[in-house]
Amino acid sequence: MKLIIREEQERDFGEIYRLNNEAFGRSEEAELVNELRENDGIIISLVALLSNLIVGHILYTPCKINSHKNELTGAALGPMAVLPGYQKKGIGRKMVEESIEILSEAAYPFIAVLGYPEYYSQFGFTPAGKHGLRCQWDVPDEAFMILPLDSERTDEITGTVTYRPEFSKFANIVGE
Repeated sequence: MKLIIREEQERDFGEIYRLNNEAFGRSEEAELVNELRENDGIIISLVALLSNLIVGHILYTPCKINSHKNELTGAALGPMAVLPGYQKKGIGRKMVEESIEILSEAAYPFIAVLGYPEYYSQFGFTPAGKHGLRCQWDVPDEAFMILPLDSERTDEITGTVTYRPEFSKFANIVGE
């Protein structure tokens, strides 16, 4: 079967909600996705399909580096989910690779992610602290990572990376 990755469509919303519930075993991530969508807080929302079944979903929202010099807007990855029966088959990897390419072509200067260092380092993410950046929440240093896409715009900026306000409502899931 061929994996197809495409932008979400309105008819996918219910299936994306169910996918996030199943993948995370709770509704918080699904509710977060809905709130971001309702508030026009999404940069990219992609789905992965196998035989017309949505088996994966990846979402990006705007985030900002606030420094004493200026502000720089990038993209925050998450949530990302793959149906339990389809995990560890490369679906997440394909979604991340394709979305990085899209964001790079769209001239986003960086991508931030809160997640597993072992997983995200394969895509070039490194601890944000090494770049002089910190997360707005108290999270483990190794779990908050950055992928610079435009070093000319990101090399000289340090400060705090802030997410959309919808994430704060779901602070209990941040960094998991």
